[in-house]
Order: sequence, then structure tokens, then C-alpha cells
Amino acid sequence: MSQTEIKVVLEFKDVKFLINGKVLFENVTLNLNEGELMTIVGTSGSGKSFLLKLCIGLLKPSAGEVKLWGESIGEYALAQKQKLRAKVGFVFQDAVLLNNQNVYNNLALPLRYHTQKSEKEIEVIVSEKLEHVNARAYIKEFPPALSHGVKKLVNIARALILDPKLLIYDEPTSGLDDIEAQPVLELIKKVNIPEDVTTLVVTSNSVVSEKLPGRVLLLKNKTVIDTGK
Repeated sequence: MSQTEIKVVLEFKDVKFLINGKVLFENVTLNLNEGELMTIVGTSGSGKSFLLKLCIGLLKPSAGEVKLWGESIGEYALAQKQKLRAKVGFVFQDAVLLNNQNVYNNLALPLRYHTQKSEKEIEVIVSEKLEHVNARAYIKEFPPALSHGVKKLVNIARALILDPKLLIYDEPTSGLDDIEAQPVLELIKKVNIPEDVTTLVVTSNSVVSEKLPGRVLLLKNKTVIDTGK
């Protein structure tokens, strides 16, 4: 992608966020470009979860502006926010899978709710996404029977189910040992390969930033510091 073709997917402009009157972070300015993989590293309590909620409009900044694809989402009505969020896949820190539904149904539900696809089409898509994350063998299993590592892979497959243009990972390796974490990190890199897919990873584990390509930012001293690659 040439310099003239670079598009900004996510933008923070001098963002400040207060909670209960206390400044959590301020003067946060960053651009996440189309096709980029960016990792933000912050210690526990630094405000990472609030930063993520600002990214998708679940919270409004106390000052400054947050934009997705050039559109400010702070003042958007719910319907407008939902339209933008449809282009975003969110990989939760905890898998947040429905324990009373098998893996197939956990992935099929968003397609049933947000699209007009037939059950046969849904079956093909679910199988393809699970194959993509090397978890096709677990399609009939229920979440309580899955290891923590497999749940992470299924969680990523679910985030991919609607073919989002922006993928956000919240602590993707939390609760995993080094061996379990490796396939998750390899998958993050693999999913980011298409030029039009953009990835934001937020973590408290500096090892994650060392193993992923792209820019690394530090959430430190109530602001974001761009450390480069």
C-alpha cells in the first residue's frame, strides 16, 4: 500500500478521559492505519479497558475526539454507532461464549441475527471460520468442555464471522502459558495479512508486543507513547 493510499481507520485526537472526577488518561493522540497491526501495552489499572470502550463508542471521551473511518462516534445515536460497529470484530479477554450452545451455534448466532443468509450458507461460513483458526474439530463441542486455549481460538473465529474490517483484541493471551499463547499470536498475524484488515491488540504482557509485528504504543503516565516498531 503506497503512502498516498493510506487510510486512517481509528483516530484519537487529544483524548482525555475522567472517571469519578479522576483523570485516567489525557492528551492521547494516535492513528491506526488500514492494514496495520498495532499493539498497545499498559499495566493493570492503566485504563486499557476504558480505551477499548472509547474505540467503539461504548464510552464518550471527557475531551477530544474519537473517529472510526473518519467519522466521529462520540455524539452518534445508537443506530449510527451500531452501523459502524458492524465493521468491527471484538475478541474479548474472556471468551464470553454461551455455555448452553455448542461452538457451531455460538458462531452462527451473529449470522442469524445480522444477515439474511440461509442455514446452509451459515453452515459453510461457520465451518470456514473454524477451519481458518484450526478449531474445526470442536464444532459440536460445548464451551465448558474446551480448554482455555481453544476457547480463545473460537473467540477469534466468532469475531471474524461477519468479515470485519477492524479487529480489536483485549488481552488475547491472558490465562495462557507460553505454549498455549503461541498459536493465538500466530493466528493474530495470519488474520492481519489481508491489506484491508486492521488490527489493534491491547495487552499488559510486553512479550506479546515483542512477538507481533507493527507499531507498539505504551499506555503510561496517563498518556500513550509511540515507541515505533
